[in-house]
Amino acid sequence: MTNLIAAMIMVESSGNNLARGDGGRSLGPLQITRDAVRDVNRVYGTQYRWKQMTNRATAVDVCIKYVRIYRENPTPEEFVRIHNGGPSGPRKQSTIAHWNKVKKEMK
Repeated sequence: MTNLIAAMIMVESSGNNLARGDGGRSLGPLQITRDAVRDVNRVYGTQYRWKQMTNRATAVDVCIKYVRIYRENPTPEEFVRIHNGGPSGPRKQSTIAHWNKVKKEMK
């Protein structure tokens, strides 16, 4: 999982903990959205705030929790595609290119 997360961070933000993307809708090294934070808080009873996603350890925790809401034991590809495309990410054509970038970064 460590290699996968490290590759995702490089693809998502080039390692920049303060990165903003998607027109300001995604934040931090893993480009976490407000909706993902809300989902994690709802399911896990946590109190994360979106602004905390600039903290790498917090962003990683939220990312893992978010993906596991939708797949308890995801393959690396499912993990990346859910993170990138939401619950139906593994079925979306649009998440394939993102998975390929992460897979390439892991090599």
